[in-house]
Amino acid sequence: MDNAPLVAVILPVYNGMPFLREAIQSIIDQTFQDWELVVVDDGSTDNSAEYIQRLSEQDKRVRFLSHKINRGVAAAYNTGIAGARGRFLAFQEADDMSLPHRLERQLQVIQQYTSALVSSKVAWIDENRQIYRYWPTDIRGEIEFSPPGDELYFGMLIHQLRMSNATMMLDRQLISTHELIFDEKFKRSSQDWDLYLRLVQKYPSVRINETLVHVRRHVGHSSSTSNTARVFQDNRRLLLKHTKSSLTRPTASRLIKVLHAWSNEFLLEARYYRGLKGVGLGALALTCFPPNPKAWHSVGNAVRLVRSKRFLS
Repeated sequence: MDNAPLVAVILPVYNGMPFLREAIQSIIDQTFQDWELVVVDDGSTDNSAEYIQRLSEQDKRVRFLSHKINRGVAAAYNTGIAGARGRFLAFQEADDMSLPHRLERQLQVIQQYTSALVSSKVAWIDENRQIYRYWPTDIRGEIEFSPPGDELYFGMLIHQLRMSNATMMLDRQLISTHELIFDEKFKRSSQDWDLYLRLVQKYPSVRINETLVHVRRHVGHSSSTSNTARVFQDNRRLLLKHTKSSLTRPTASRLIKVLHAWSNEFLLEARYYRGLKGVGLGALALTCFPPNPKAWHSVGNAVRLVRSKRFLS
């Protein structure tokens, strides 16, 4: 497009105050300045929309799009992608902060490796902006290049993502338009997991072993039971979707990996629910994939806990 910025940063918002100001400022402060910021308000009921509207009138690089009702983060990303003009799409979340060199560094790497997508490590910060964890921890080397195919795909399916959406940059010149769409059936979670699973099968990807984004996660924070249950529902919806697609070419190896992925999901749910429900889910985890080391580790912990309670009594 004529006069289009090279990078479009897409930022979905739903009741983003008070952290929205910091998130947007982190883009304004980037060392790379050929960008547009496409902010999509997803039916906020706080003053997010008013703030974005005022900012877009002051800074023409900030573009304001909105949904009249809350449609979910996947729909907000799709609206942003459809409205963006830049070749490279970077994702920014409303309560996170990109470090000043984020866009510059990712552009350099994605172009150097002719990759369709690039992500990096994030630092999780608490309410006092103190870093308490870095993720992911499994990036090999300073730059990890992965060709398209099953290796990374099944690694991400089994271990429930290895890329942070908060650090993602995509080259949409290399990605088919119909493939660069978030699945809006995922309302609360898994929409990014699903998209990147689909992309890494067909396109080369890069992970940078460098922290480029600070992600706000309060220590000790946990979702309510109803919200967590909805996250698990989305996880299962994703696993069912990718079980069907993975087994269109059934082999013993692919079946084992799919069962490993289901085992890890049941184990995740078992650790959350505990009690009789947790025991049943743990049994399902072992039934799906008996060699699962995480499941046996949990069994060992449960046995030790029972023994210690008997000893104390």
